Amino acid sequence: MALAQKLINNNQYSQALCVLVVIFMNMKEYAYWFTDFNDPENVESTFNAFHKLMQQVLKQSDETLKLVGRNILVSEMKKLGDVVKQFSSVLIVSYGSFLLIYYIPAG
Repeated sequence: MALAQKLINNNQYSQALCVLVVIFMNMKEYAYWFTDFNDPENVESTFNAFHKLMQQVLKQSDETLKLVGRNILVSEMKKLGDVVKQFSSVLIVSYGSFLLIYYIPAG
């Protein structure tokens, strides 16, 4: 995610989106990691960092991002959020082009 932040800082939003999509694909492919209740703070901080970066990128126009199919990307992110809601204490809610991430403390 450090690379995505560096690209954002350099106004290279299209490249940052590519990095974030790769991260997202890995998060989705290896979805079991967010059920790690031994380290919920790390899970929370990872989701929050991802959300912050993706939010910065998705504020840009589709033309700037060279993005076709924003709705498909957001839909896929929502699907992961639905899985997270089922199996962990992290809640992701899709709101238009943005994702809202909430950490629900155990108990």
